[in-house]
Amino acid sequence: MTKKIEEKKKQDKFQYTWDNTHISDMIVPQNANFIGVPLGELDWRTKFQINIAYIKRGDRIIQTPNSESVLYPFDKIGIIGTDEHIQRFEKYLQIIGETPPENTDLKNTDNFTLDKVVIPNDFCVLEHKSIGWVKDTAKGIVVSIERNGKMIHNPDRNVPIELGDYLTIVADKKNLKNFIQEYHLK
Repeated sequence: MTKKIEEKKKQDKFQYTWDNTHISDMIVPQNANFIGVPLGELDWRTKFQINIAYIKRGDRIIQTPNSESVLYPFDKIGIIGTDEHIQRFEKYLQIIGETPPENTDLKNTDNFTLDKVVIPNDFCVLEHKSIGWVKDTAKGIVVSIERNGKMIHNPDRNVPIELGDYLTIVADKKNLKNFIQEYHLK
């Protein structure tokens, strides 16, 4: 009889914890310092005791993203946690970037694209060019560089560009198209 009472108490405790857990939608700030960094490296499970249930990117939904999934500006993310954990994480998002106000119409994100741009081996404008130059010229974010088979996530603006680099850029479609055409990139 005592064993059944103890089991019932454990079940009640678990149910109480679960009742306090829910999903809350948040939007990734456009200038967040974690853009393009794999979720596993961010380690939000440990730091904030939250999980990400899904990532909504445009019309696409990534359910139960894995540790290699990355976030991009304006992604809508479903955060699983208690009120306390979710509030702490929400404050973190507000501190690290400009969080769009609630009820923001996100239709304007349709103008953004995530694209890979190759710096060709015959690129003659390369001298003294860095990620900052790409960010400023394309008016976008360089999410990663693939160089010699290795990935550099969320590169600093001072990282130099090298011939043969594959840059993953998030930018306004028109700005990125103009950048690619002006500098004869692929």
